[in-house]
Amino acid sequence: MAELVRLGEKAVNPLLDALENDDRSESAFEYENRLLRRTLIQIGEPALLGIIEALRSGRLGRAAVKVLMLFKDVRITEPLLEVVRDADHPVNTRAYALDALAYLQPPEAFDSLVSLLEDSNLLIRGHAARALGNYRDPRTLPAIRKSLQHPGTTPFMDWRKSAETALRRIEEPTFRGSDPGFFEQYLPFMAGKKQRPGLSGSGRVGNGHADE
Repeated sequence: MAELVRLGEKAVNPLLDALENDDRSESAFEYENRLLRRTLIQIGEPALLGIIEALRSGRLGRAAVKVLMLFKDVRITEPLLEVVRDADHPVNTRAYALDALAYLQPPEAFDSLVSLLEDSNLLIRGHAARALGNYRDPRTLPAIRKSLQHPGTTPFMDWRKSAETALRRIEEPTFRGSDPGFFEQYLPFMAGKKQRPGLSGSGRVGNGHADE
């Protein structure tokens, strides 16, 4: 790792190539390469800019989002917003970006999250509702209720339950129920404070991500 860090910018592209295993393989959920991610963090600015570009271009999806969250840099908000707004990005990538925004709760994401309650993909609606539940802003209540009028379902997530939980979190200040997103589990895991995020029997993350 030390040698890769010394290489700096020259090491970024090979490391991003290695991240594609996490991005494309369902089995990669079982294997979190902490060393790879920590190397990118230690490289610093060149790695941050390279990962942002990889996310924007579609070269990487969920793997890029996961590493960007480890940087704890305010500059990641805008590329995350670009991804969630763009239906041309894979649903999987948009879902992870929404969970990242749910964790970060940036004020500039609020309006976009509300608009995504009308997204044609129900998985995206569910992740948007989950994120808005974290904001606990009563202005979102009409939009969440309207979203719930859709009769459809998705096999990857009980999106309706996420929306209903968001409603209760906003309407009832004493409500203790939660609907944790991926990063509420992943970041403690990467810090060595928690076991890796659990999987469903299908090999998918158990909190609602379509593996595409």
